[in-house]
Amino acid sequence: MNLIAYALFLIAGLSVAAWLRRNPHDGQFLNQFPTAWVGFVCFMGLLFYVPTLRADRAAAQAGRVVSILIGQKVVYTCASAVNVFFDRSTDSAMGYVRFDADGQPEKKSKLRYDLCRGLVDFLANPNDLTHDRQEKIFAVHAVTHEARHMIGERNEAAADCQAVQRDAQTAKGFGASEDTARQLALAYYQTIYPTHPYFSSECKKGGALDENLPSSPWNLH
Repeated sequence: MNLIAYALFLIAGLSVAAWLRRNPHDGQFLNQFPTAWVGFVCFMGLLFYVPTLRADRAAAQAGRVVSILIGQKVVYTCASAVNVFFDRSTDSAMGYVRFDADGQPEKKSKLRYDLCRGLVDFLANPNDLTHDRQEKIFAVHAVTHEARHMIGERNEAAADCQAVQRDAQTAKGFGASEDTARQLALAYYQTIYPTHPYFSSECKKGGALDENLPSSPWNLH
């Protein structure tokens, strides 16, 4: 949506520029500043830009919280609605992290547009899992998952199980209470994870991927 907003602001700017270059002898109508037109275009631009602004703020907050949790500076960005159709990296993936030729990850992750909407909604009230429950749960989990890639984990199943065991930490970092964080972590592990493409049967208590963290869903009481 930011591209649409920028296009509208550009149209408004070009309209003002055209008015400034007008020939004062072309008539009274053309000499009048196009207040209504410029105002309308700018208003529409703001309508398209506000969701982008909210998503950018949510991504920035995610970066601050996760940087503290993992002890490394990382950055999240949100794709625009247009990216869903034209950015092949985010067509199917909810987020991604690039690795260089040496296998080192970038310290930034781009999150899909619709995932960022869930993140925005969660951050607006971190203790409300009643409305848009699955979108919020998946958004927090995806942020946690991408963090595992940014510290170097390339295997998707391993990264997802690591995220499963840290979802409660991320939720609390975003302001959720202990109880809400517990609910969120358990909800993902019990209802979404079993049918997820990155599911591993070793992601369980005593399994090969068990890190025995206090925040692992099988250790939450």
